[in-house]
Amino acid sequence: MSERAVVIYWGPGLSGKSTNIAVVREALSGRAAGGRRDIKLVQDMEGDSDRALIELEESGEEGLRLELFAPPGQAHNRHLRRGAFNDVEGVVFVVDSSSGAVEANLASLDELELFAAAHHRELAELPLVFQYNKRDLRDALEVPRLEELLNPGGRPSAQAIATRGVGVLSSLKAVISELRESARPTQGVGVRHIEELKSVCARRLPLRSAPGEEVVVGLRATPTSSKRQLGWACRQSSLSRGTQWLLALAMLGGALTRELVELFLRLSGGDR
Repeated sequence: MSERAVVIYWGPGLSGKSTNIAVVREALSGRAAGGRRDIKLVQDMEGDSDRALIELEESGEEGLRLELFAPPGQAHNRHLRRGAFNDVEGVVFVVDSSSGAVEANLASLDELELFAAAHHRELAELPLVFQYNKRDLRDALEVPRLEELLNPGGRPSAQAIATRGVGVLSSLKAVISELRESARPTQGVGVRHIEELKSVCARRLPLRSAPGEEVVVGLRATPTSSKRQLGWACRQSSLSRGTQWLLALAMLGGALTRELVELFLRLSGGDR
């Protein structure tokens, strides 16, 4: 891990990513009561509400600096998210807990995996924390259901009501812990853990597959595979082959449509 790392707040539009950044800035600026002494705000970046630069205080040493960034989650800002992914070393995935946001959450998670692959990175090896935000909504899904849909591999997670500051700093601490853990040598989880995870995946498959669909039931794993790798393999194995192809085609089709629209707008503007 470098001396300055980028942590990106990812998720669908209006899930609370910018609110997280605002709460972190407020909490670490000294204006809020009970501010942390082991983390300090280095640069407020006024004028850019979606960024903050913080530093982790290390005993007797210059601390690690983290740039926090929350790109917009709306579909038409896809190019901004793609460009922002270049130097990412950690992710806080901000989930909208509303029952009506399930598809948006899944689409955002699939896009995250797609961008990681485009940068030749495995999402399973990227420090990742799920923040289940908007827990105060009346139609908020139960956390176990959200875990089943988005995080079957058991990556670190936290519940939050970002507008009240609840769960924001705990999510930040969790991704910092993941960053430090990723800098350590990887240790295998062993054959027994592989078999346990396969069993868990097998039990979840019927929840994600339709009758008559061919299901991917194999996990490519060895005793040296990390928990992150196995957890992400579990999520992937819970999708049928047909569903995986449909998701890929839908994402590619959407991207192509957006590119054509942008080209048309540019050409139209050039004719005026």
